[in-house]
Amino acid sequence: LFAGMTPGDDSLLGSTSWYRNVLSVTGACVAVDRDLFRAAGGFDERFHLCGSDVVLGLDIRFQGKRNVCTPHAHVRHLESATRSTHVPQRDYFASWWRYQRWLRPGDPYFSPNLASSTPRPELRAVQDAGSLPAIASVLGRQVAVFRQNNDAAEARQLAGLCRADAGLRGRVEAAHRRSGAPSKVRTVNWFVPDIDSPYYGGISTALRIADQLKREHDVENRFVAVTTPNEPFIRSALEAAFPALADSPVVFTDGSLADTLDRVPAADAAVATLWLTAYSVAHLQQVRRRFYLMQDFEPMFYPAGTSYALAEESYRLGLYGICNTDRLLDLYEKQYGGQGFAFSPAVDQTGFHANGRQSAAGDGPVRVFLYARPGHWRNCWELASLALDELKRKHGDRVHIVTAGSWARPEDLGSGIQHLGLLDYRETGELYRTCDVGVALTVSAHPSYLPLELMACGVPVVAFDNPAGDWILHHEENALRAPRTVDGLFDALDRMVTDDELRSKLRAQGLADIAAGHADWPGALSGIYDYLCDPEGQRLEGRTK
Repeated sequence: LFAGMTPGDDSLLGSTSWYRNVLSVTGACVAVDRDLFRAAGGFDERFHLCGSDVVLGLDIRFQGKRNVCTPHAHVRHLESATRSTHVPQRDYFASWWRYQRWLRPGDPYFSPNLASSTPRPELRAVQDAGSLPAIASVLGRQVAVFRQNNDAAEARQLAGLCRADAGLRGRVEAAHRRSGAPSKVRTVNWFVPDIDSPYYGGISTALRIADQLKREHDVENRFVAVTTPNEPFIRSALEAAFPALADSPVVFTDGSLADTLDRVPAADAAVATLWLTAYSVAHLQQVRRRFYLMQDFEPMFYPAGTSYALAEESYRLGLYGICNTDRLLDLYEKQYGGQGFAFSPAVDQTGFHANGRQSAAGDGPVRVFLYARPGHWRNCWELASLALDELKRKHGDRVHIVTAGSWARPEDLGSGIQHLGLLDYRETGELYRTCDVGVALTVSAHPSYLPLELMACGVPVVAFDNPAGDWILHHEENALRAPRTVDGLFDALDRMVTDDELRSKLRAQGLADIAAGHADWPGALSGIYDYLCDPEGQRLEGRTK
């Protein structure tokens, strides 16, 4: 900003000689207190040359400080004079994960009415698409908000990819019998879909398991991405969340039988992490054992039809299940004749904890949080939005409704909701600690991590009365469970908002339940390596978790 202008020039943002708040700055001339530098974690060494200076400013802002640009230090910067203008490709990808928080909503210190492509402030043209198209070009992928389609064309494409004859399960089970003796696992091929974010949801847990296998058992992880080839992007996603995985081999497949799997290296174990990848794992030849990391009842990602049927058939391929909760293991065993291992999920307490939480005090508004996921049907945004509208009409300024998430567009949200958009992973816990009620809705057979993370931050939860939540959500004890109707959800929210004692009771029990059984990720995942090494032995000994 202001590059090439004369000191003292006027502009649409005022004089270039004004000092001003900024989101961050480059490292041409920066002064920061030593203790604050250390508290922010110093420079991010995942950047090779460019970007760590900007990220330092973002991290300092996360510490609650401001970045101020002053015109009163007169320094001449001969930019790139000693190194040329080349920027390593890896730094562009590393920047995506650290800047992403601000790329969609925009810089809070820069007017959205100004062009983002010129150093001299100019009015933004109507046809100016902003920075996202340029970013997409650099990343080699689209960066638009994902929307579920589930149309006929998509279903036909999936049907062509997910091929399984009547003998496939028998071949998988025969291969497992040949490899039935216990054996140490040294190599694991992880079959992963495209990675939208490595910090959240099922892909985060898969990467967390891989990271723990590497650190504790010296396992070599390889990642087989069932998506359009883009190695720098996939590798940067691995490094952003789990730096120890950054140098793991990465190969690509489109998931079809026509696209040979011969390029996939031989391994002791292969793990499917999404239903679509289970078909590839079942067909894989150069592997001793085949596993399926099950973290939700994935057929319910779709309405009844072709895609639902294909997802459900993935449970009938004979893969060893690694199931997120006993409920999913029960379903896999009893409904689909599978065998597997169950673990109970935990929360990352470096980010999700109740230390320093804030609550509504006195006559202040009660803050209600909802994960905004329009465009993904199992979270029932349409139902939730009507219940929240009714809650706001009744309580007005006595209730403050806030949402977050990258899925929502402005047209999805009502006028009575503050939408924060995509948040930095660390900001998520900070947000929860300012909320008094958390709404966690799903109709599939797994309640997601959201209730756990809310409870760990001291937020009492309102959820659907879904049996999938029985293992963690106990009505009137640590949560309120509501019927899956607008009226049922509104009644539960209304009760939670108006009853301070109820919120206090549920909050205390939620914190106790997290501390007792869901505060230790390494412990939660500790049995997985033994299961990979001897799944048949654990089957004979009975279920282990």
